[in-house]
Amino acid sequence: MKHHVRRIGCMLGLLAVLAGGCMTGKSKPAGEPMDPELLRAADAAHAAYMAGSLNTAIELYGIALKRARLMDNGVEIARNAYNLAVCQTAAGRLDEGRKLVRESKLESMPNSFQAGLADLVEAKIMWRKGKTEETVLLLESAQRAFGTKPPAHVAAQVHLLFAAVACAGGDLTKAKKEWGTAQDIGFDKDFNLAADAEEIGARILLRERAYEDAGRQFDREVDLLRKGGRFSDMATALKDAGEAYEKAGFYELAADRMFRAGRSRLAAEGKFAAMPWLQRAAALSEKSGNVTLRNRSAEALIQE
Repeated sequence: MKHHVRRIGCMLGLLAVLAGGCMTGKSKPAGEPMDPELLRAADAAHAAYMAGSLNTAIELYGIALKRARLMDNGVEIARNAYNLAVCQTAAGRLDEGRKLVRESKLESMPNSFQAGLADLVEAKIMWRKGKTEETVLLLESAQRAFGTKPPAHVAAQVHLLFAAVACAGGDLTKAKKEWGTAQDIGFDKDFNLAADAEEIGARILLRERAYEDAGRQFDREVDLLRKGGRFSDMATALKDAGEAYEKAGFYELAADRMFRAGRSRLAAEGKFAAMPWLQRAAALSEKSGNVTLRNRSAEALIQE
């Protein structure tokens, strides 16, 4: 079972930076009126994001960024390149996201809060790309830019990502400390940050071979991801819960979670993508001896 935490920083978990420390809106350079065309595009992009329409948000932030470049408006280039980077990264386009976040940093004041936000987004990109050293360097740069009292939602994300890095590296003492600090800060009803925290907590428990507890923590992550609308991540968390319960010897729970993971993936991506999980669910159902679970898995496997 893999111990690396990679869901953190996916879709809305990453966009929590935008939602809480948002660069969208009507702020402008002192004495300079806001361009109506740029404002309409940026406001519509933010509304699309809030409605969960990521592709629409990407298109509209692209329009806003193009307008900002045309106007040679560095403040709006930084703002809209950042927001577009967040959206592109959420869509899994990591290289495009990194290029955009670097453009934002070039137009931001060095060591400013805005530059720190850009560093945090790039850290999440590099973590998702498996670049641990780069992730740590960017997190440390972000911390310096944020200073001693960053907003709670930002500080929590930094500590969670440090915890993820430490857990993946086997430093459970540091992982627990960073995770505990994030918990103490709290997530202010942010389902996505709370989901990230549950995943990291579960990964720590896996390292400690506390498989049943890890499964239950993955279950809590599943509930939070569902509430946050991160259904692809939810399916993967269900699969992780199934693997943890299998390790713990709870085959009925393992079969149930694996089936639900496969069913969700079947709806999202089709039979080819879902087949491995559904087959594992069927095997676990056989192992559990639960006829209902076995029949449910078998029925899913023959669906077109």
